Parts: sequence; structure tokens; C-alpha cells
Amino acid sequence: MTGHPGPVIVTGNQITNFPEVGGNQKYALEAQSDVEGLTFSNNVCGRNVTGCLNVGAVTASKLTYSGNVDTTTGPPASFFPG
Repeated sequence: MTGHPGPVIVTGNQITNFPEVGGNQKYALEAQSDVEGLTFSNNVCGRNVTGCLNVGAVTASKLTYSGNVDTTTGPPASFFPG
């Protein structure tokens, strides 16, 4: 995501990279700019090149992240708005 969108909700999906067919998806979710309310919950991330998500550009108080499973690296921590 770019361009400071908001709000964005991504929930209940399977977001997987398929390298055997030429896929090179680094993350299931990557935010390159701040998001005015990002919810990323109950998703299954698998075989993404780097990991489930990269949301370093999102202000922590605007991020809700819970219940996701990364089948490559294991379950990540949960984050709730502060």
C-alpha cells in the first residue's frame, strides 16, 4: 500500500506465494506509507519470500493485527491500537 489510504481491512484470507510457478511475493501485506486504520486479522500467510507482513510505516496506534498464521515462520505476535 502507498499513498496514505484509510481505513483498510484485510481479514479471513489465505495470502500465499507460489514460487514453483514463478511467484516472488515478499509479503502477504506491505504498507509503504501510513494507513489511517489498518486491520490485518485472521489471515493465513504462507511461503511468502520474506514474511507475513511489513507494516513499519504504519503508526502503531492505527494498527490492529491479530490471529494471523504464518505457515512459513510460525505465529506472529498480536498488536492492538494503543
